Amino acid sequence: MAETDDRISKLPDETLSHVISFLPSEDAFATREISKRWRPLWLLYPSPNLDFDDQRFLKKGGSYSSFKDMVSATIYTRRLHRQPIKSFCLRCHDNTITAFDVVMWLIDAAERGIAYLDVHLPDTPNFASCVFNFRNLVVLKLIGIHFILFVSAHLPLLRTLHLNKVNFFKHDAIIEILNACPILEDLVVKNWSIQYWSVEYDGECKSLPNLVRADITNLSAYDVHLEAFYNVKFLRLKEMFGCVPVFSNLTHLEIVYGRCIDWSFVFQVLENCPILQSFVLEMPLTPNIYHLSFFPTPRYLPECLSLEFKECTVTNYRRHEHEVLFVQHILLISTALETMRVYGSPLLNSEEKLEAVEELMAFPRSSSTCEVNFE
Repeated sequence: MAETDDRISKLPDETLSHVISFLPSEDAFATREISKRWRPLWLLYPSPNLDFDDQRFLKKGGSYSSFKDMVSATIYTRRLHRQPIKSFCLRCHDNTITAFDVVMWLIDAAERGIAYLDVHLPDTPNFASCVFNFRNLVVLKLIGIHFILFVSAHLPLLRTLHLNKVNFFKHDAIIEILNACPILEDLVVKNWSIQYWSVEYDGECKSLPNLVRADITNLSAYDVHLEAFYNVKFLRLKEMFGCVPVFSNLTHLEIVYGRCIDWSFVFQVLENCPILQSFVLEMPLTPNIYHLSFFPTPRYLPECLSLEFKECTVTNYRRHEHEVLFVQHILLISTALETMRVYGSPLLNSEEKLEAVEELMAFPRSSSTCEVNFE
């Protein structure tokens, strides 16, 4: 070991610094303690990508106070030496790190030109909304953050926006944020919540012409119209407000229902997807809140699927009349369908599952190559 250590010590500073730049941020910081010679090496060729995880740090024997000191020292040193920070990832699983601490770190990182920001916190309250004004951001991912006061947003370069377990006081924040992202390409909103619905707000969400992928299942309660997402290729949603646009580029569609299914909405969306290739319909899982809504009679069911339509998936299938009609209709009108996947509800017993399989296999289908799978 001594010979190996001696061999490493003979390497030039530039080589050692280059190696350190590939280490996780906390390991790079820890090299300062090896010896006096190593102390300045982590600054010679610093990585522009900072990635901090408190659990990873604690497993190596550190404490929360030393974790906080490490992050603060790393960012302060970058600012002091005018070194760039391209990406900043922070994962904290304990409330020991306050919102004030994190905001100060982010402001300093933003001054160093940060383009990629990924922050995962444990439901942290009183977070400052200045993060939505970091103008160099290309990617912004936030988990577990509560914003009490929302002032403004300006994200002219943002292409990816993922919000999970994010809470705002007023509902209009999501509209203001989306309107501040003119070239947004990838949008995910999960477990979004608000505390106050403002009836006075009359703003509308602008169209997002560059948007390619949108998972907006948590926006159904907000006044964000579907027209804003007209250009997407991938769309996952619940029922939305406003008119259903023509999705000229949409190839993959998922509609999720937690309660009552609006079949007219389902068919209206399908009718407006001229090049759809795959469709997933997620049925409600809980039976006590499951209500049958209007389902078109067979003579009024639309011929809504294109020749490109290849795959259809139905989940939580319980053999209710409208579910059976839907699967039958898709099999009848889809001349190029390759796969129909049906996932039975966990509430079905073995006998009901067997009956479902026999029933599905007996349905007529327009595509001679279509496979029907039941799981």
